[in-house]
Amino acid sequence: MDKLLRILIVEDSAADAELIARELIKGDLAHTSKWVKSKDEFLKALKEFAPGVILCDYKIPGFGAPEALEIAKEISPKTPFVVISGTIGEDIAIDTMKLGAVDYIMKDRLARLIPAVRRAMEETRIISERTQLENELSQAKEQQFRTLIENLPQKVFLKDTNSVYLSCNENYARDLKIEAEDIEGKTDYDFFPTHLAEKYRADDKRVMESGKTENIEEEYLEITDSLRGSQKMIINTVKVPVRDKTGSVTGIFGLFWDITELKEKERALRASEARYRSYVDVTGQIGWVTNVDGEVEEDIPSMRKFSGQTYEEAKGSGWSKALHPDDLERTIKVWNKAVAAKSSYEIEYRMRRHDGVYRYLLARGFPVFREDGSIREWVGTCIDITERKQVEEALRVSERTIRAVFDQTFQFIGMMTVDGMLIEVNRTAMQFAGINESDCLGKPFWDTPWWTHSKELQNKLHEAVTRAASGETVFFEATHYAADRSLHYIDFSLKPVKDRDGKVVFLIPEGHDITQRKQAEEELKRYHDHLEELVNEKTEAIKESEARFKIIFEDARDGMLLADAETKIFSMCNKTICTMLGYTEEELKRMSVHDIHPKKDLPHVIEVFEKQARGEIKLVENLPRRF
Repeated sequence: MDKLLRILIVEDSAADAELIARELIKGDLAHTSKWVKSKDEFLKALKEFAPGVILCDYKIPGFGAPEALEIAKEISPKTPFVVISGTIGEDIAIDTMKLGAVDYIMKDRLARLIPAVRRAMEETRIISERTQLENELSQAKEQQFRTLIENLPQKVFLKDTNSVYLSCNENYARDLKIEAEDIEGKTDYDFFPTHLAEKYRADDKRVMESGKTENIEEEYLEITDSLRGSQKMIINTVKVPVRDKTGSVTGIFGLFWDITELKEKERALRASEARYRSYVDVTGQIGWVTNVDGEVEEDIPSMRKFSGQTYEEAKGSGWSKALHPDDLERTIKVWNKAVAAKSSYEIEYRMRRHDGVYRYLLARGFPVFREDGSIREWVGTCIDITERKQVEEALRVSERTIRAVFDQTFQFIGMMTVDGMLIEVNRTAMQFAGINESDCLGKPFWDTPWWTHSKELQNKLHEAVTRAASGETVFFEATHYAADRSLHYIDFSLKPVKDRDGKVVFLIPEGHDITQRKQAEEELKRYHDHLEELVNEKTEAIKESEARFKIIFEDARDGMLLADAETKIFSMCNKTICTMLGYTEEELKRMSVHDIHPKKDLPHVIEVFEKQARGEIKLVENLPRRF
């Protein structure tokens, strides 16, 4: 029953309902149908029968297609709705389709019924499967983004348009003394005092309404113990509006880090020297000071520590020699413009660190004015933003990678419906066969150019689709013709993709060109067969040689012994040597060279034995022996 298409017929006329049912049977459509003729029966059938298609008469006493369509959209919005009528006009039909009906059919043209039902189901299936694929790709992209975020030293979070947390990284979760997944659904009021929560949410709202990224210095309380104690900190927060594909803001992305120590240093600096009073307007990791003309006069230890330059190398405009060549001209131009206009200065550039590595810095500078309005000096900071730039670039690369994966996957990959209709295919596969999308998309896979050269392969693929649709992964070898008409061997697989309920929602065909491997295997087999023939020939020759040697060895009049080159233990002896030495064959096979020669002569005997084993000498006469 679950494999049959459920069709709900909404019709007040029994005769017309019978005509519709007959037309469905005549169309050889695997289905089961149910007839209802009132609103109450319709409501009950929507819930209990769960139709896959609704065929509804436009006019039913006290009830009709427009009302039935509204009810169906609310209870079963994905179910295709087809209007059937004998009196409906074109204008009414168009209005009905605008309300959500997928098609309309006149009762005197029921021959259109089966094609309309099939088309409606196919469109619904394609939409569902494409939605599923988009969700899968989105999840993959989200996983890559999550991996990236979890490796950042900063605290990271994501909120919706109501400032409700959607997720955060482990670094932030540890601050809040929770697990990262437990933050979903919570707000700043769950973790911070009211005045801070209201401030954070106001910042969120401002960033989302303006659509602009903001860099904010603010107060933060880090939870330090199980009693919800906290430590006051100052953080630097970057808040970025998150947008969907249409450009609409859907939430806010935040990243922040502790700058408490830096702020304490700034306070100490302001307290000791008036020139650093302007530090209240800047943050950073590298502080710097120049004269009124924008040139370095005093030593800047933090800058020297970063760049590795000496004071002599950095003074004047020498600091700019550490800039990346591609950023030098632009940076000097912006700096000179700020000095001339007596205005604040902000720019991003790359500077060479003491170890030769270029780092991205955010440089900010402010003029310090005398009481008469003239500039006394410039002060500023350079903040290392390399990690932030890497995150931005990684996100761009990740998006490009995900978009390219489908087209760049080796050899062939596609997507098809459970009944074998091809709905996606990668560029590599089409280029291989010399075809385009119009040659294959929207067609049964077995009727595409890759398979039409072989009826046997078409039948095999058709069977594989049936098996894969039932949840089985299918593998087999196929042959495809390339664009140059050369025949290639393909290692083909067909994998089912299931939803959360375990239902197969679409199939993934994949193929790898194994032509070279097949050719190598065939060549190797030929070589192996030839080698086996040679081995057989040699084996027979060796057997014959061994037999001849054994006869000669056993019948020799001279005493003969065969010993192992390493252990020097005898493995063979003939009858003559047994008679000469006075031992049986079994006794000699338990003895070695050491046992039949005098001890005083053993060094010489062993030396001669080893030379024989290495093939340096063949015949030795008058070896001393003991018998």
